[in-house]
Amino acid sequence: MKSTMDLLDQALKVKTPPEWARSLGLERTALHNAKRREHLSPAVAYALAEELGEDAQQWALVAAVESEKDSACRQRMARRVLGGATTAALAVLAGTSALLVHTPPCILC
Repeated sequence: MKSTMDLLDQALKVKTPPEWARSLGLERTALHNAKRREHLSPAVAYALAEELGEDAQQWALVAAVESEKDSACRQRMARRVLGGATTAALAVLAGTSALLVHTPPCILC
């Protein structure tokens, strides 16, 4: 399963972080901060994917899933966005095993 860090790694094979920041109109430290947080914002993921010829909408959705707090709604969104991924795979995407533990029910689901 791909994460936005995979997209960032792909982008950094093409340009340096300062080059990406200039070409996308980002703060100089934006990509460094994203790497430290271990996820891109949906807007940055969209822009990088578009520049790399990837499916920008799909990458923006992956970024949205990654940035959501753990909840039943997040799990539901992740399953739909990521094509029926399993709960264990969602935990890997989040970089935590927290999703394997009971999460509060979604009031909208």
